[in-house]
Amino acid sequence: MFAGKSLWALPLALIGLGASGVAQAQDAPTVYAQVHCMQSTSADYEAVETEIWQPMHQAVVDRGMKLGWAFYGVSYGDASECDYYTVNQYAGEEQLNADVDYEAIFAEVHPDKSWDDAWRQTYDTRRIVRSELWTMVDGVQGPDAPMIAVNLMWADDGDAYEAMESEVWKPVHQVLTDDGDRAGWAFWSLMSPGGTEVPYNYATVDALNHIGLAPIADAFAVAHPDVDSEAVMAESETVRSLVRSEIWTLLSGTSPQQ
Repeated sequence: MFAGKSLWALPLALIGLGASGVAQAQDAPTVYAQVHCMQSTSADYEAVETEIWQPMHQAVVDRGMKLGWAFYGVSYGDASECDYYTVNQYAGEEQLNADVDYEAIFAEVHPDKSWDDAWRQTYDTRRIVRSELWTMVDGVQGPDAPMIAVNLMWADDGDAYEAMESEVWKPVHQVLTDDGDRAGWAFWSLMSPGGTEVPYNYATVDALNHIGLAPIADAFAVAHPDVDSEAVMAESETVRSLVRSEIWTLLSGTSPQQ
C-alpha cells in the first residue's frame, strides 16, 4: 500500500497555509481538485497508473504546474460504476489551465518506452466514467493517511451550509485530528458539472489513519463546551443531506514540489 498524502483530504500544507488548517486566505490561490471517476477494464490498470502515469505527474509537480496527483481504489462503497479515482490538484487558475506537454514529459521520464504503446495500454485498461471540478472551501491539516472517507452532500443554501461546516464542524475535526482519531479534513464545493441531474454539490473528506467510529460527541464537547450538541446535529440535518459516503484507499501519489 502506498503511504503518502491523501491529496483530496490534505491540500493545505501543499500551499503553505499552515498546519492548523484555515480557510483560504484572500491572497492565497484557489485550490482546485480535478476528480476523474474510473472504471477499470483490466487487472493491469493499477500498474498503468502507478508505473506509467505517476512518474509523469511527479514531473509536472516538480515543474510547478500542479500541486499534486493521487490514485485511489474504492474499498467500501458501490464500485460498479467507479472502482478507482484519480485526483489532480491545482493552486490557482494558472496551474489549472496550464498547457502541459505530456508527450514531452513522457519522453523524458520513460525514454525507453513508446508514447503510443502507453496510451494503448491506458485505453485498454480503463474508461473515464465522468470528470468533476471542485474548489476547496476549508480544511484541517494532519499527518499522512492511507485512506479517506468521501462524504457527498446536497445543500440548498450554500452560504448557510458553508458557515455551518467552517464554524461548527471544522473545530470538531481539528480536535479529532489533534487527538489522533483522524488525520485531517477538507471541505469542497462542486464547481462542475451542475444541473438538476447532479445529486450533490458539496463534499467533506475525512483523512483516516484507521477504519472505525470517531469519538464525535467527545470532540464536540471539547470544541464547543457551551453548545448543545444534539441541537446542532439536528440543525445540521436541515442544512444539508448526506447523499453517499465511501472509503477510498490511497494506492499511489506524488510528493510536493521540492
